[in-house]
Amino acid sequence: MSDFSNKMSYHIQDGQLYFQRYPVEAGTVDVESFEILSDWHARDKHNVYSTFEVLAGADPSTYEILEAPSGMLRTRFTRDARQVFFERTLIKDADAASFEVIDEFHGRDKARVFHCRDLFADVDVESFRGLGNSFAVDKHHAYYYMRIVAPADAQSFSVLNPNYWGSFAKDARQVYDHAAQLLPDADPASFEQCGESLYGKDKAHAYYGSYQLKNADPATFALINSNYAKDKKQVYVHQQVIDNADPDSFQVLHDNHSFSIATDATHAYIGVQRIALIGDVDQFRYLSGGYCVDDKGVYYDGELVDDADPKTFHIDDMGIARDATAIYEDHERLDVDPASYTHVDGAFSADATRVYFMSQVVPGLNPQTFTVLNDYYAVDDKSAVYFDERFYQCEVLPPVDIESFKVIPNTHYASDKNQVYHCEAVLPNSDPQSFEILEGAFAKDNKQAYYGDAVLTDADPKTFTCRDYRFAQDDTHMYLFDDLIVDADPHSFESLDEHYATDKNHVFYDGVKIVDADVKTFELIPRWYARDAQQIYAEGKALDIDAATARFLSDAYIADTQNVYFLGRKLEEADAGSFEIVSARDHLAKDANAVYYRDGVINDADAASFTFINQSLCRDKDHEFMMQQGCWVKRV
Repeated sequence: MSDFSNKMSYHIQDGQLYFQRYPVEAGTVDVESFEILSDWHARDKHNVYSTFEVLAGADPSTYEILEAPSGMLRTRFTRDARQVFFERTLIKDADAASFEVIDEFHGRDKARVFHCRDLFADVDVESFRGLGNSFAVDKHHAYYYMRIVAPADAQSFSVLNPNYWGSFAKDARQVYDHAAQLLPDADPASFEQCGESLYGKDKAHAYYGSYQLKNADPATFALINSNYAKDKKQVYVHQQVIDNADPDSFQVLHDNHSFSIATDATHAYIGVQRIALIGDVDQFRYLSGGYCVDDKGVYYDGELVDDADPKTFHIDDMGIARDATAIYEDHERLDVDPASYTHVDGAFSADATRVYFMSQVVPGLNPQTFTVLNDYYAVDDKSAVYFDERFYQCEVLPPVDIESFKVIPNTHYASDKNQVYHCEAVLPNSDPQSFEILEGAFAKDNKQAYYGDAVLTDADPKTFTCRDYRFAQDDTHMYLFDDLIVDADPHSFESLDEHYATDKNHVFYDGVKIVDADVKTFELIPRWYARDAQQIYAEGKALDIDAATARFLSDAYIADTQNVYFLGRKLEEADAGSFEIVSARDHLAKDANAVYYRDGVINDADAASFTFINQSLCRDKDHEFMMQQGCWVKRV
C-alpha cells in the first residue's frame, strides 16, 4: 500500500483520490493494492491512473513504465500487454510487444515510428534516430515535431544539448534555435551554446534563441546565469539590453525567472527596469519574498515601501515582514499589534487581541484559545470557523456546541452533539449520532441522504448507497452528485465515461436524458463524440450532420459532405471537401480558404503554405504565428 500523505502526489481527501489538487475521475480506489509507479502514474487492482485521470482500457496487472534509453532523463511512454500509451493517451495501432522508446518524445515498434501519440508517417524506420528536444533525423531529413526542418542536412544535423529543452541545433550550413527557426547569419562551424540557456554565439554574433543581439561582442560575450548575459559593453536580460548597466560590476542578487534583482556599481535593477533607490547601492541587498533594503529605504517588487525602517526591517523565521514598529504585507503596513503578532497556522495569524485570516480580521475570535483543527476547520473557546485557502474563504459557523464539536477526518464535514455541518452550512434536520460518510461528498444519517450540504430529493437512507464519488442510488432513484437523474432505472444504470451513461431505456449525458437516443445501438467514439444508428452526438446533443457520410478527422473535428464541426460546434465558413487536419493534438486545421484553430479562423494565415512548427509557432509563406494567451496571432 502506498503513502497517501504527500499532497504533491496522490492523496485521499473526503474519500476521494486526488493527484495534487485535482480529483482523479475514478471514485473507487482500492487502497490496499494502490501502488505509485512514478511521479505521474499509479495503479490499483482495478485501474491505472495517469496524473488525475483513469487511463481508460489499461490493464493494471501488466502495465509498466517503459525504460528510458541510457542518458535520457525520463520517458513518457508506458504500455500494458496489448497497448502503448504516451502520457494519458492511447497510441493507436502501436504494437506493444515490439515497442521501444527512442527518446522522450519518440518511440517505435517493428514497423512504425511515433512522435508522442501520433504516427510519424513517411520516415525511414531503420535509420530514424531521436536527437532530443523533439528533433530527429533519418537518412533523408531532419525533423522537428514531425515537420521536416528545411533546408537542413540530415547527415550533419545535430542537437547541441539533447537533455535541455532550449537546445540549439545545427548542420554543416545552418544553425537553428530550439524551435527549429534559422538563426540569421549564424556560422555553424564556430557556433556554441552558452550553458543551459537560450543564449548562443559564433565568431561574429550573439543570439538569444533566434534573435540576434544587436551590437553584441561575441569575443567577450559570457553567460551570467540562464537569464542574464553580458559582454564588454552591455548587460542582457533575455533579448533585452539593460540601459547603461555596467557589465564589469554587474551582479545578480536574486533570479527565479519571473522576479529578478541585480545591481552594478551605481544602480539596482528589477528585470530591465532601474529601481529608484533613495539610499546607497553598496548597501542594497535582497532579503526574501520580494523585499529589498538599502541604508535608507525598504523596497517591495522594486518600489519603495512608505515609512518602513530599513535599519530594523527583516523577514522573521515565520516569513513575516516587520520592522521595529510595524508588520507589512507587500507595500502595505498592516493594522496589527507588531509586538504580539505571530503566525498561527497556514493562512492564520494573530496578535494579542485579534485573529487574522490572510491578513483580514476574523471577528469575534479569541486569539488566546484559537486552534486550527485540520485543513478546513478551526475553533476557539466559543466558536468554530470553516476556511478554504484556495478560495480566500473564512466563515464563522452558526452557534455550535464547542465542547462536543469535532471534525470528520479528511472531509469538509464536522459535527457537534446537535447537528452536522458541511463547510460553513448546517445540514437541516441532521442526526449526528447516525451520520456516516459514504464516498466523495455523499453521506447519510437515519433520516436523510446528502451530497455536501444538499439534502437529496426523495432519497431513502435505508437503501441509499454510492456507486462512486459521482453516482449514488437507492431502490428507486439515481443521483449524479446532488441532482436526481429523472427517469433513470438504478438497477440497469451504467456509467460509460465521465459524461455518458445508460440504463435499459435511455441514454444520459451529465445526468440529463438524451431524447430519442437509441440505447440499443449507442456507442462512444473517443474522445469527444458518440453515435447511435441514426445520429452523432457531441456533448449530449445530436448534431445536424449526415451520420452515413460522417468522417472523424481527429478526436475533435468531424465532417460530412456539407459541414465541419469542432466539438459539436459548426464551422460556418469551412469547406468540407478540402478540409484537412494540420495538427490533431493542437486542434489546428485548414481548408482551401482558411486556417482554423479549434472553431475559429486564424486571421491573415495563408492556407496553402501554412505549416505547424511546434505548439507555440506556425508559419506560412509570409508570416510567423505565435501562440499567445490561448490564440494564434501574427508575429509583428
